[in-house]
Amino acid sequence: MAIIYYPVETIASLLDLTVRRVQQLVKEGILPKPTERNKYDLVACVRAYVRYLRGGEIESDSHTQKTRLLKARAAKAEIEVQVMSGELLRFEDVEIVWMSVTGSIRSRLLSLPGKAAHAVLPLTTYQETEEELRGFVNELLTELATNDAEQLSDRFRKTDTTGDGTAAEPESKPVGGQVPEAKQ
Repeated sequence: MAIIYYPVETIASLLDLTVRRVQQLVKEGILPKPTERNKYDLVACVRAYVRYLRGGEIESDSHTQKTRLLKARAAKAEIEVQVMSGELLRFEDVEIVWMSVTGSIRSRLLSLPGKAAHAVLPLTTYQETEEELRGFVNELLTELATNDAEQLSDRFRKTDTTGDGTAAEPESKPVGGQVPEAKQ
């Protein structure tokens, strides 16, 4: 099949575009460049324009890269807005708080046997011992839920107080506070 070349005006008329828009599409790499002075391959131009309208692959890497860059910038801006509005939390902030929470839970769980042993030692039945231990566990869970929930929300409110996207320094005291000493 012979390649037929036409002037830019013909291509523009056929594609229902202005001459300037055809030139822009050529510059963006969407339409193929003319091989002769202002002469374009008609079939190649029509195929490329149809592919462009369908949203398919564009033959130009620079155009694809520009599109990806614009999408990435828009996504980054959306994330930054969500972080500033409090809809999203920064990974570093969540990590710091969860490390603090798990440390608090660990220390309280480790103190449980010492606190409970003294209380269950005089008990004689399995049911009494189980009830007493269940009471200690429920007390510990309630304390964790109330104290840590308040301190967690305070901790997240205190992050990014600098206004420059960096988190405020973490507090030095643990989320759960001091664990009371076991009675001896």
